[in-house]
Amino acid sequence: MDYYTGENREAPGAGFPHKSNRLRPLESGSKVLTSAILWSSGGMLRRFLLWVLFLPLQILLALLFVAAELVRIVLHSWKPKSEKLLPARNGLCSIVVLNWNGRHLLEENIPALLAAVRKTGKPHEILVVDNGSSDDSVTWLGEHYPDVRILALDRNYGFGEGNNRGVEAASHGIVVLLNNDMIVSEDFLPPLVEAFSDPDVFAVASQVFFPPEKRREETGNTRGWLKWGYLNLSHDPIEDYHYSRRYLPVLWAGGGASAFHRARFLALGGFSDIFSPCYFEDTDLSYRAWRRGWKVLVAAHSQVLHKHRSTSSSRFDAAGLCRLIEQRRLWYLWKNYPLADVLRNLIWFPLQLPVKAGVGDYLSALKKLPRALLSRLAEPKHAFGHRRVFYWIRHPLSYLNFFYPNRSQAGSETRARLRVLAVSAYLPHLGYHGGAGRVFQLLIRVALKHDLSLLTFVETERESEEVIQIEPHCKRVDTVLRRAFKPVSPFPYEPFEEFNTDEFRARMEKLLTEQDFDVIHYEWTQMAQYADLAPRIPSLLTEIEVNYAAHQSQVRYEENPIRRFKRFYDTLQTLYRELEMC
Repeated sequence: MDYYTGENREAPGAGFPHKSNRLRPLESGSKVLTSAILWSSGGMLRRFLLWVLFLPLQILLALLFVAAELVRIVLHSWKPKSEKLLPARNGLCSIVVLNWNGRHLLEENIPALLAAVRKTGKPHEILVVDNGSSDDSVTWLGEHYPDVRILALDRNYGFGEGNNRGVEAASHGIVVLLNNDMIVSEDFLPPLVEAFSDPDVFAVASQVFFPPEKRREETGNTRGWLKWGYLNLSHDPIEDYHYSRRYLPVLWAGGGASAFHRARFLALGGFSDIFSPCYFEDTDLSYRAWRRGWKVLVAAHSQVLHKHRSTSSSRFDAAGLCRLIEQRRLWYLWKNYPLADVLRNLIWFPLQLPVKAGVGDYLSALKKLPRALLSRLAEPKHAFGHRRVFYWIRHPLSYLNFFYPNRSQAGSETRARLRVLAVSAYLPHLGYHGGAGRVFQLLIRVALKHDLSLLTFVETERESEEVIQIEPHCKRVDTVLRRAFKPVSPFPYEPFEEFNTDEFRARMEKLLTEQDFDVIHYEWTQMAQYADLAPRIPSLLTEIEVNYAAHQSQVRYEENPIRRFKRFYDTLQTLYRELEMC
């Protein structure tokens, strides 16, 4: 199996854990059993008592954060939102490999890395930062790979400081940070370097694969969210649109296989030593870059194979890793997140203590609270809001609409055939009803001169079989079975709202993220409620009747006063929706 171009390219979900399988450290059997007991009715009582016990402390902490926020606002009210730094223009990079007692890993890592550099035909630099190894890593490198630069440190400075020193010593404007347990594909480097043609890019992550016998815990497509005050982080599957778009936003670029803009890395102070010896340095740095107005992206075409936690697992047992990660999760949130999110964390986190982290671990984490508060004070005004960044990551289409609103117009003057997306309330086909037949006849004529794609509701599973009528005329056909709708008013008007479904919106959002269209053709007024997904693409709405007029006539002839009022209400809803959507 080819880990870089195999099954996962053809079926992006293949080999992935389900999205609900979030990244979290392994728990011992006793801790799992304890968690199960605590989630029982008795456990809920114990959690509530812990929450009451911690409440005075949490209120005191909340007041400290409020005070720090007021001071930060006063200190930085005059500062600019973003720093203008020269982009990395020469197309050369320094590849920094952090090593600690990993000669056996370098024996695989360095040859693959040299092959990737040779394939580019450019004089990229390879720099191995040796973190005070006690094995013969440095001697072996000098004997076998004399062209590889070596920065030998006197001791193990940890992940963050070791990489910081490597970035400072690097010769080029783009720095690729690579763990010694990463094996790169031959083509991994160009997608990383080419991303920096965008002057606003801070970092670009590679797509990460695991050996087939291991559960894939990383992909490079990272995001995060708060639930009951607890910060969840995940690596989500790489989708088709990650390949077609090449670069899309992520929450953080992993420090084990990502490229960074060197000047911006240093301007942010590099990896913070609050997280020493390891974990969350890259998450913290990437978040601060986003808030400065610099993009953090994933490049699906840049691919590496990871032998997971080869260094950290040799230094810490499972319980130690768990403690390490949970404390740093808190420091990262306290150090960076908006005041409202920090307050939510402080209020609700004690309820998580028995399950997510031990009481002792939480109290120990408070030792670095002063450092976190000082870091908040040092942060300047933000160019991008927290919620906006998180929305871009969760909905890549919104990111494309914000940064590249006119992307569909590129090359339109040279295209003889327009790329048309038809969005229909009913499957266009013959033999069902007049409206579906009318749209079918219209679309097959459109397809004669233009490239047609179709996204449509179907009423039943059986109706899906009728797709064969329209399919030969389309580049692609996507169908969504119409089920429960999502009301948007206390008294829903079903002829419109029954077509408002999360599934259809998600399908259209994914389609527009994957590819661009020159025109979107909405059939039936109800479908215009999805027009907000493509605000800058020219749109066409066709309808064979004015629904408002039809409903108004029904009001006149309705004698029952209750039904008459309901029809009048529906008439007003129809008028509002037709005006709003057209």
